[in-house]
Amino acid sequence: MAEGFLQTDDTIVGLELVNFAQDLTGTKYKGCMVKNKPAFSGEMTFKDGNIYTGDLTRDGKIEGSGELKFPDGSYYIGEFKNEQQTYGKMTIPATGSWYEGPFVNSNPNGKGKMLNYEGHLYSGDFVDEAWTGKGSVTYKNGDTYDGLWLKNDRHGWGTMTFTN
Repeated sequence: MAEGFLQTDDTIVGLELVNFAQDLTGTKYKGCMVKNKPAFSGEMTFKDGNIYTGDLTRDGKIEGSGELKFPDGSYYIGEFKNEQQTYGKMTIPATGSWYEGPFVNSNPNGKGKMLNYEGHLYSGDFVDEAWTGKGSVTYKNGDTYDGLWLKNDRHGWGTMTFTN
């Protein structure tokens, strides 16, 4: 079912399609279309329950600014390239944790900040979601560590400062 009006450039505005061109995957789409493909911006609800709202390319690929919501209540707000998260903030309300920074293959990679489920705030280098490289953490009790990390463990040179 489609609703909307056709503009002279074959764009339908205010369109709603259920099980559009990707009906075999169970994807639902609401938004703008060009030549029967999602385009420019819209909302996609996927079979797994994920919901994307935001920018699309003219051929319906997720790219640009958007929000991706997951069934468990977590969500990502930020930039997408080639249908992958590239830079933004991932929030997990159930644990109170979040990460903000660059993503590679939908994983934190590069320089970013994270508040983990234990309440520790880390700022520094990430490799495949892990604290790896140079970084500093403020622990929930106020203690701090500034130095080198390897896969979430203090590793090598660093300075630990205790609050007591």
